[in-house]
Amino acid sequence: MVDLEDNLQRRDFLKKTLFLGLTILSGCNSYKVAYVENLESKSIVEKPKFEETKVTLKEGENPFILWKDALIEDGVLVDEEFLGKYNLPDPKGNLDYRIINEADNGYRNFKECAIPENFNRCAFFTSFYTVRNLEDLIKPERISKIFGLNTNDRLFKELRNCDERFLVENILRYSLILTHKKLKIDSFIIGQTFSDFILHLNEGKGDCTDYCYGTANNFYAICDLLNKPDLKSKVNIVLGVEVDRHGKIVGEHNWIEYGKKRQRLETTADKIDNDFEGNLKDYSLYIFFNENKVYVPLISTRFEDKIRHYVHCLPNIAVL
Repeated sequence: MVDLEDNLQRRDFLKKTLFLGLTILSGCNSYKVAYVENLESKSIVEKPKFEETKVTLKEGENPFILWKDALIEDGVLVDEEFLGKYNLPDPKGNLDYRIINEADNGYRNFKECAIPENFNRCAFFTSFYTVRNLEDLIKPERISKIFGLNTNDRLFKELRNCDERFLVENILRYSLILTHKKLKIDSFIIGQTFSDFILHLNEGKGDCTDYCYGTANNFYAICDLLNKPDLKSKVNIVLGVEVDRHGKIVGEHNWIEYGKKRQRLETTADKIDNDFEGNLKDYSLYIFFNENKVYVPLISTRFEDKIRHYVHCLPNIAVL
């Protein structure tokens, strides 16, 4: 099981927890008080007592259509009020380690039948916990230097003369060019702390998380250099799952969405040669589509006045 004192290694946590689940928050309908010892003192906390429920696909039912109807396009802000409404702890607070050790049951229902009705509090909390820890990877000024962002670069100069209508897409193009010049794709890399992220970048390899957070850091840094901080909120980093036609989760994924229509950008798809000499208009943003899968956004990260997170499907809870 993951070590909280080591800040839950980034991908190790995704692998062990996001797709095993935390029993902390499945379909609870009653609560009991328990004494637990945290790192600082003994305190009384509420610990959920839950009863498992699971909805299965009806004959002929299509999970793709269910998700299309259930997804909240712009998302719902996850803040203290939201967490309080669903009786959820802050993932960066002092958590009872025994809750994490229980693992499995709540998220397993969602994994086995990934339809909106099975997106329980455990499934929400597991993904939100992951995203909150990935906040540590957002350090635009430092990360963009590793990717070689330079205001004297000819492509950066091209951005200065870009039509405002196409500026977001062109900044994304340049951000991806920088990312692909630096990284080679690796399907899954162990280690999810900031130190691991830096190591991956320096080694020149990464998976979807490295590509997404690398691209996003470049995008945010370029917005600052162009004095366009308002554009930062136009790009979302998304943590989601790949669901097949049978409603099974076949993989986890990070991607970027942008624009009013929330266009899905596959950051790992295109390969850029180190000697790329084209212009921004020569680089096409890759929108991936697979008719046999649906990519379900669970939590998105948006850089507004500060880092904020949005959930795109409200977690199901039993009526108290």
